[in-house]
Amino acid sequence: MLAVKDLQVHINTGAHDAFILKNLDLDVLEGNVTALTGQSGSGKTTAAFAITGLLNFHIPGAVVNGQILFDGRDILGMRNEERRDILGRHIAFIPQSAYAGLNPFLSIQRQTIEVAARIGTPKKQALLRFKTLLDLLDLENSEAVIRSYPHQLSGGMRQRVLIAMAILNRPRLLIADEPTTAVDRTNQVKALDLIRNICDDEGLGALIVTHDMGVAARVADTVTVLLSGLAMESGDAARVLKQPAHPYTASLLRSLYHVGDYSPENPELKKKSVSGCPFAHRCAFAEDKCRRKLPGVIRLPSGVHIRCHLTERMAVDAHLAHEKQPLVFHKQGNPVIEVRGLSVSYKSGLLLKNVFRKKHKKSALRHLSFDLLPGRCLGIVGESGAGKTTAMKGAARLISLENGKIIYKGTDITRLGYRALMPLRAGMQVVFQNPDASLNPKMKIRDILFEPSRLHRTYSDKRQEEGAAVDMFTVLELDQELFNRYPEQLSHGQKQRVAIARALITNPDLLFADEPVSALDPFIRSKILGLFRQKMEQGMAIVLISHDLEIVKLMSDTTIVMYKGRVVESGPSDDVYERPYHPYTKELMSAVLTTDPETERNRRINLSPPTGMWQEKLSGCLYYSKCSIKKDECKVNVPPLIEISHRRWVACKAHKEKNHLRRKR
Repeated sequence: MLAVKDLQVHINTGAHDAFILKNLDLDVLEGNVTALTGQSGSGKTTAAFAITGLLNFHIPGAVVNGQILFDGRDILGMRNEERRDILGRHIAFIPQSAYAGLNPFLSIQRQTIEVAARIGTPKKQALLRFKTLLDLLDLENSEAVIRSYPHQLSGGMRQRVLIAMAILNRPRLLIADEPTTAVDRTNQVKALDLIRNICDDEGLGALIVTHDMGVAARVADTVTVLLSGLAMESGDAARVLKQPAHPYTASLLRSLYHVGDYSPENPELKKKSVSGCPFAHRCAFAEDKCRRKLPGVIRLPSGVHIRCHLTERMAVDAHLAHEKQPLVFHKQGNPVIEVRGLSVSYKSGLLLKNVFRKKHKKSALRHLSFDLLPGRCLGIVGESGAGKTTAMKGAARLISLENGKIIYKGTDITRLGYRALMPLRAGMQVVFQNPDASLNPKMKIRDILFEPSRLHRTYSDKRQEEGAAVDMFTVLELDQELFNRYPEQLSHGQKQRVAIARALITNPDLLFADEPVSALDPFIRSKILGLFRQKMEQGMAIVLISHDLEIVKLMSDTTIVMYKGRVVESGPSDDVYERPYHPYTKELMSAVLTTDPETERNRRINLSPPTGMWQEKLSGCLYYSKCSIKKDECKVNVPPLIEISHRRWVACKAHKEKNHLRRKR
């Protein structure tokens, strides 16, 4: 269906051509899924934009060579009218950023109708199919979602809306760039299985761009691993992910859920070879010829293609040991932040008359309380729309509060105004989930990075400030040449690392991190987690919000599980993950992806529309419609949060009754 042959993308800088992609070959068969993976900045998104013909909007001045054949027709050789006729009708695209992929001025319904009009689908028929897709993607109250505007939805909800829009017209080829990074694990599995089911049932071919090896294992038939614009390994997903032949692929797998070295390395040791293998500076088997000459592509007896000089040593590097890393030493003292009974509501309508009506207020967060000591990490998990980001913004005093109390380093900041809060902001920094919305597109990276430190006068002179920035960029695997670029000239993963650097450059006491590593490959992610560990050893406290349960378990001391704005379970992280009590927590734990394609293939589910329980208004437990141990009283009474053991809290009446009967017997 899709054949990419010798694809090259380069930019003429005047002195020389800078290659972003070089000699890329890949195929997408009808009914199959090809995964394009690799570390941040390796060229994955560039390949997706090149195939869809959107690259010049993403990288102005980029030159594309090679062949991109769709049903035997070269897309690169088509006129604009011919290309537009294919895009939207036969080829659908899911961009990485849902924030940039949806029009903020149009409702979801209006945008859906526009998409359906591309192939002449009647309005009612299109909205009915769109609602069915949203139900399959587990978006509760899909009718309200359709009437909403993008800003009224959470990041994960917007991402699922984009997925539904992409497959609305039943395309023949789907190109998806990190389609589930903003989605929680339970809904991520449903989205991936929906795409896989359509591939199997309707013959859809899909190219999935992802840094998540678990996503590739769940849906992919074949995998291509990129580094510096080159395909380093490609082949059957089961062989590439279970028995990697290239040391680069093995290093990505070994970096999963590993806290790496946070210390800045010697720049000479980190320096990449210009003419040799791009992985030579990190390869344990590299020899002189690896640094001098770029290896060619060879085919192994297993059918896997790799780009490497030393194929006979790969089995040694393919050992994927996951070590248990202890938590850091925690400093004692008074809490950095104390939150009591935090509640947040928002207006549900856009009409002026609704602003003054209490019945149009919707609760986004109810009665959240926690303490956080220096050097400790609090993890907050839950599905999209659970209130995690609202909790972070409320505790950081970035949105209006309905009720509650916030004490930061002994100072009650609940009612402080802007001027009174400003001196405290240097010690209370935030990494937002979406760097596209938090980085000023009109400022260079240098100005974005130094803005907070100069505003709060963190450093005494510019030399000290520059040194701190260089060290930060070195740890985050960012080149100093990015200082003079604009955000649109960076990959999504690079922008996310710039946002982290900006938050840490003031040396804060408290860091709110909302999905800080969701767009990063395993190697870079391990380095950033190591940097967070170093900051924790120095006394910084972290509130970590993440859909990746393994990362929260690895980094946090205490975990809070949220569902629809309420805390349903909390306690020491190891205890919550190893002995979950609430049925919703158990559902989250069961959705963790592995890197074994055979295991994930056996776990795939055939989705069917829900039974309609979402439309029923419940006055009791919000998880009632999905609960497997529910009782009649759960439907009418909200379960209180009860301490069942030391530091272990659960909001579940059915579980309490079940345990009581067990003890009685």
